[in-house]
Amino acid sequence: MRRIYPVLVVVLVLLGGLILYLVLARPVVVLPPVTVALSENNALAAYERLLKVDEFDLTLRTDGRLSVAANGQRLSCLSCNLDSLKNSADLAGRFLMPPLATLLAGGVLLWVVFPLVLPHLVWGLVLAGLYVYYILPFELTLRLVRG
Repeated sequence: MRRIYPVLVVVLVLLGGLILYLVLARPVVVLPPVTVALSENNALAAYERLLKVDEFDLTLRTDGRLSVAANGQRLSCLSCNLDSLKNSADLAGRFLMPPLATLLAGGVLLWVVFPLVLPHLVWGLVLAGLYVYYILPFELTLRLVRG
């Protein structure tokens, strides 16, 4: 029984150190960039021709940061929290989808059917989303090039 106490202390110190590192350092897991070839008819390809650049880099972090760069030079940087992101998604959804599709996709399907059919999956997705927003953010870069 006396051997378990040093092991327990070491495990608790390691867990405390890991939690302290995650809270203070806020490391970001950088995923490899994804290259997307744009056709000449695409609206973003028109912006590339207008700005006379070869590629756009769109960098998205799950903690609410978005930046756009062209040929390595930063053009814009946006920062948002969960409330402003929800407002933006709601506004975009109103313009992009008809009202019935919005109701089915965002309301009935997401908040009524999924929790009744798969309650553990819904809670797992909610907890995973909170984890990547608050504890360990990810960074994804889309490299948009003319194809």
